Amino acid sequence: MDQQSVDRHFYLDDSGALDQGVWLYAWLGVPARDEARFVGEIDAFRAGLLTEYGIPVEFELHATKFLTGHGRPGGQELAPMDRKHIAQRMLDLLDAQSDLSVGAVYAQRELRYRLLRRETFAGTLRRIDVQLAAAGERGRLVIDGDGTDPIYQAVFDEVRPARVDGFEFVAAHESGPVQFADLVAYTAFQWVVRAPKRAFMHHWYPAHLAKAHGPERV
Repeated sequence: MDQQSVDRHFYLDDSGALDQGVWLYAWLGVPARDEARFVGEIDAFRAGLLTEYGIPVEFELHATKFLTGHGRPGGQELAPMDRKHIAQRMLDLLDAQSDLSVGAVYAQRELRYRLLRRETFAGTLRRIDVQLAAAGERGRLVIDGDGTDPIYQAVFDEVRPARVDGFEFVAAHESGPVQFADLVAYTAFQWVVRAPKRAFMHHWYPAHLAKAHGPERV
């Protein structure tokens, strides 16, 4: 199908812990007609972080590193409270979007790494397909990665989601929406596993993403 006929782009990223038997995918479903405005809001947000905190717009906001104090954006230290506040503001920006679809799906089973990821991605495809069918829409996936992982094509061919017209890969450092999807994935993951060291964010998913789906277990 022609790219222009796609109604919604789904930006996907994952999070998980094999030792706990948990893997999760989260998505941002951005209406194609509204994508330029949404990306513009992200760009404006990043420009604001540069002004307020000195965080360069090209600095990747990778949730597992950023929220654990790793990295010195702009060559300077950033207080833990500031990092948390920035992440919460990112989630609030998503929740304020009137027609943005946000959700997460996870699997929790004692499986080998690849099987656990396959099961989770399959569940994610089915969930997105159901959502698109209910809305009478068609979608396309934008997945964090370089395209070398064969799992995605194998699972896509197996599930064959009727409403999803394929997928493409974009590295997170090149995409603002993928970085936001990464934060949603990590936030949803912490809601599921309740890691003691991340107690400060256990409530973030329902508190800051009130309209989001899940996290749904498959």
